[in-house]
Amino acid sequence: QTEARVLTSIEEHLYRLRTEPSRRWANGFSCLCFMIVGAPVAIRRRNSDLLTSFFIVFVPILVVYYPLLIFGIGAAKDGLLPPQIVWLGNLILLIWGAFELRRVMRH
Repeated sequence: QTEARVLTSIEEHLYRLRTEPSRRWANGFSCLCFMIVGAPVAIRRRNSDLLTSFFIVFVPILVVYYPLLIFGIGAAKDGLLPPQIVWLGNLILLIWGAFELRRVMRH
């Protein structure tokens, strides 16, 4: 029973160690993803209020990106999903940014 607890503890530590590089890289690239979303929105809404444009981008990031990041980190540290799951929020932002950029390029 003691050996099983030690083994479980070691596995949990290993999951955390495997998650850390992906988490750090994903957090670093999140700034780029925020910019990829924010720039086209700012271009499209260039004549509107600055605060309104900010919140149009910030609220979805707050509601979608951060919960996905927290879920991904938790699931990866628990060993339920692979560590690359922490990139899911960035992927969604890239898709959103590509959609917004496409809309800007059409006009």
